[in-house]
Amino acid sequence: MRTCEEPRPPNGQSPIALAAGQSEYGFAEKVVEGMFIVVNSITIKIHSKAFHASFELWQLQGYSVNPNWQQSDLRLTRITDPQRGEVLTFKELTWQTLRIEADATDNGDQDPVTTPLRLITNQGRIQISLKRRTKDCNVVASKLMFLLDDLLWVLTDSQLKAMMKYAESLSEAMEKSAQQRKSLAPESVQVS
Repeated sequence: MRTCEEPRPPNGQSPIALAAGQSEYGFAEKVVEGMFIVVNSITIKIHSKAFHASFELWQLQGYSVNPNWQQSDLRLTRITDPQRGEVLTFKELTWQTLRIEADATDNGDQDPVTTPLRLITNQGRIQISLKRRTKDCNVVASKLMFLLDDLLWVLTDSQLKAMMKYAESLSEAMEKSAQQRKSLAPESVQVS
């Protein structure tokens, strides 16, 4: 993957709903939410102008959970509010081992001043809550909790310098995305 210099246009409607020929939250979304996913290994490499990073994940599992973060009947993994036209769903991702490595770059060349940043975790999980509108499946709000059992990390001065470069690069991209979101918002939302 490569990071974008300029933000992409918004995604729009749910691709699941479009493929099923519907515009509202319905059967297709419920089927996808009920899926239990198991992946043995994932490797992702990211390139940007400020850094190169790699994520390696082993024994990934993804599934729906109830509001108490326990696996249960699928009917209990979502809360629907017909009055507000919203649905709240709960997901959990667990993994055996996660390894993240990032190298700072200076205009594409390796920066000799910094040391690669490495983070290794065992037995971690991510808990995700999504609130979506039922009429078009767009996400209204979300909450993400990142929980780690073991964290193996040594941070040196040069790694701290590299981390500052990563943060600066990512904050620029986030600011551009926020500006795009504001410029595409309806006029009534901008006024309020």
